[in-house]
Amino acid sequence: MKKSDKIFARTKESILLIVLLVLCIPKVVYADSSWIWFTTTAPYQLLPFVAVLTIVIEYLMIKNILHIQNKKRVLIAVCISNLVSFMVPYFATYYQDGVYETIKQTFESMDFYTINSAYLFLTLIIECPIVYAIVQDEIHDKKKSFGVIAAANVVTTVMVAAIERIACRGSW
Repeated sequence: MKKSDKIFARTKESILLIVLLVLCIPKVVYADSSWIWFTTTAPYQLLPFVAVLTIVIEYLMIKNILHIQNKKRVLIAVCISNLVSFMVPYFATYYQDGVYETIKQTFESMDFYTINSAYLFLTLIIECPIVYAIVQDEIHDKKKSFGVIAAANVVTTVMVAAIERIACRGSW
């Protein structure tokens, strides 16, 4: 078995495990309770920093591992996919609650951690197809590409979740 086939197989197994964990681990709901931040930093305040860090890491992983020569196309793909996936939780809250006049109010009202296992699943669903669609003409190994794109997203999403939990502490 070639090395790329092993990586692809491991990536498929990892994604399957993540999906199973998301489905099997119950969520706890604290109805009629208030979230309190113990730090002065909320997750939305970290968004510019983690967005840039995420874009850099994903860009480097995808460009270097897949040996894509068109750097500009990879950067555009990663930027577009991350813009969409970073904004989905905020827009979902804005449109679901319907009580906020501005997106800024929505950012400030989110009283929980933004990045969790559901967000990881959402990121894979959103970002992998967008990046693949934009860079598919540049990819030499089509099998390996989805695994690498997914791996880059898993790495950066877990990193952002860790940063969010270290910098922002809160509880019900």
